[in-house]
Amino acid sequence: MLLTGRNGLLDIIILIPAILLALTVHEFAHAWVAWKLGDQTAWNLGRVSLNPIVHLDIMGTIVLVLTGFIGWAKPVPVDSTYFKNPRKDMALVAAAGPAANIVTAVFFILALLLFTYAYSIFGNLLPIPIQRPLVALMVRCLIINLAFAFMNLIPIHPLDGFNIIAFFLPLSVIFFCLRYRYFFMVALLIFFWKGPFFDIFNQFTAALFKLLFS
Repeated sequence: MLLTGRNGLLDIIILIPAILLALTVHEFAHAWVAWKLGDQTAWNLGRVSLNPIVHLDIMGTIVLVLTGFIGWAKPVPVDSTYFKNPRKDMALVAAAGPAANIVTAVFFILALLLFTYAYSIFGNLLPIPIQRPLVALMVRCLIINLAFAFMNLIPIHPLDGFNIIAFFLPLSVIFFCLRYRYFFMVALLIFFWKGPFFDIFNQFTAALFKLLFS
């Protein structure tokens, strides 16, 4: 249920704009909050933008489309020396990305609920060849944004979750985590590919859809 379906090329066509949206709002939120907190670095590089092209890492996007989940965008450069409270502000910048994905997911939940309500009253509002891909796109946008939020909130470097909890950790723990970050990254990849992440996330999304649309 996570990202893939059985319609081949159509699924890929639907998946690409959903991925671009999730990547864009995520990186834009990082850049915008950093800019608002006093760091002009991302602004000067044109990253405070909803244009997906400025955020894309070509290889990361290709990997994301091929795997349906693992991928990356260009990291937003942040210079904490411009912040009044570097540790707190770094946590806020880190939290902005997942928060933006959650807000976007909520938007698509509301859109799907509205669509379902309208369908129950008026029936098919659009021709079936248009209606089905449109609903599939909204569902993919909802799921991918939730997935990005869940994934990035895991408190392991280099994910956003680490920079969020770093605000609460002693410096000695932060330095330890950074020193052994490559081991943590390997463990993270194993967790994604062989661990329970997909099962946990699929169960969550299945329960969410049952609650909202059954």
